[in-house]
Amino acid sequence: MQAWWSPVSNADVRTITRQLGKAPRGVLAIARRCRFGSPQVIVCSPVVLGPGRRSEKKAGVGKGDLRVFPTTYWLTCSYLVAAVGQLEGAGWVRQLSHWSDEAELVRQMAAAHQRAADERIALVDPRLGALLQAEQPNQWQVLTQAGIGGARSPRGVKCLHLHLADYLAGPVGDERPSTAATGERNPVGARVLALLLQHGCDVTGRPGCHGCSGACLSPETAEDAGSEPLIAAFDVGTNSCRGLCCRVADDQPVVTGFALRTTRLGEGLQETGLLAQNAIERTIAGLGELQEELHLSRSGMNQRSQVIAVGTNAVRSAKNSADFLIKAWEELGLAVRALPSEEEARLSFQGALAGLIRRDDEKNAAGVSERPILPEPVLVLDIGGGSTELVSGSARGAVNWCAGANIGAVRLFELYKRGLCRLPADAVLAPWEAEGPEELTLLIRTAEHYLRRELRLPQEEWLMSGTLVGVGGTCTSLAAIDLRLEKYRPEIVQGHRLSLESIIQIGRDIASLSLAKRRRIVGLRPQIGDIILAGVALVIAAMRITGHTELLVSDAGILLGLIHQYFNACIRKKNEV
Repeated sequence: MQAWWSPVSNADVRTITRQLGKAPRGVLAIARRCRFGSPQVIVCSPVVLGPGRRSEKKAGVGKGDLRVFPTTYWLTCSYLVAAVGQLEGAGWVRQLSHWSDEAELVRQMAAAHQRAADERIALVDPRLGALLQAEQPNQWQVLTQAGIGGARSPRGVKCLHLHLADYLAGPVGDERPSTAATGERNPVGARVLALLLQHGCDVTGRPGCHGCSGACLSPETAEDAGSEPLIAAFDVGTNSCRGLCCRVADDQPVVTGFALRTTRLGEGLQETGLLAQNAIERTIAGLGELQEELHLSRSGMNQRSQVIAVGTNAVRSAKNSADFLIKAWEELGLAVRALPSEEEARLSFQGALAGLIRRDDEKNAAGVSERPILPEPVLVLDIGGGSTELVSGSARGAVNWCAGANIGAVRLFELYKRGLCRLPADAVLAPWEAEGPEELTLLIRTAEHYLRRELRLPQEEWLMSGTLVGVGGTCTSLAAIDLRLEKYRPEIVQGHRLSLESIIQIGRDIASLSLAKRRRIVGLRPQIGDIILAGVALVIAAMRITGHTELLVSDAGILLGLIHQYFNACIRKKNEV
């Protein structure tokens, strides 16, 4: 037994039977479980007794006859099996076969096949192994010489399911020895994991899919699970990484901790299309610090700490995002799912409203309900480092439409830095633009150009009256600057209102300062002093386009949206059952 494997319980056997559609044979351990405690990868005995397939029964294999089973690790999770099947249907077996033929990968795959053979032999019962060597030496040779999943050649890829199972069966996070190299256990399996994450698959277990086995609701697992788990969410953005922790109290998630690191994962991405290696290293280090600050383990899935991790624009768009995703999984135990832009927008919308609107029965210390009434429709503006999203819906959280533009504070700042922000020849400037700092005017007009081009929405929808809610670091920074908060206080920032005129004035004030002085603005994190003006320009541009003259700031957003999504799909559903 490897230290991170777990014993097989009666509940596990029932779950595996449901997953496979038949009773399992020779299961030695569970190599990897999903977030709900159900088996994802099982460890199979390399030597079994009796026939397993119909063809073996026809061939006369008796109940006491020895036979070999070289597939040590078997992927049982129905969700992952289906997701990998989609990759195979899309031609990834052939593509990964060509990819693995590169010189360095040939060496790594040969080492992975040898490691798989060594692990398989180590699992053989000594008594059965001795009998097999004596009675069926050819079969013994299969166990000692075959590679991953019984492969006879170290070259080529035949089944992605086997490679993913072999990879997931290995150690992650704190389970790994400090000398382990990233991706060396099975580079093909690592690439399959990254492909799943890039396609939006949550390899730790999709919210709501725990009902496929019912294992997490069984009496045998209830005692082990203990009290309601801690729910944590990580958002890996183009500019920063954020983490939020909640506990469940009175059938509601209650925030217990928040942490943030500015890591600039998307630095230079717009120019190269790639994540820089130093940016990847910075982000991995920053995420590790967030885990420590929020007291979360680095050992993969854990029923007591339900961790959801997503990546936004930089992870979605970088050609080499697999390099980051594999490191995050292996070193931190974080499965960072690439979040589709539409889902990102919806989560931001729902999180923003969850932070602003109290429940009907919730009152303040004076016993007075503080449930605000938001004029509808509600339009949520989410400005990130690499993209900007607009979502419209009701104050109850129902989404009418959403759209995104591939421009955020970091990307707009980099355009300006490269001299690519220009005024159209026919531009008509407002008096304050003509008299104000050129840098702000150029940023606003460039932001407007990108937003108008990419946010393709009916004009009448844009100009409808209602509430404009701003989320993200730029909007909360604007509130903190306006409030002159020397120390950030989310309870004060939450619900703060800013007029368009005050935002323009803050932008003009910032533009008049040198970078060193911008970093010392009261209420502003020094780490975003260089990109804050680009963010402010995006806010102004979005408000001008949509016709809103006031911004309601929400400290909540995608993180709280993720928490509520998981809570409603899993915790509340479990309680109802």
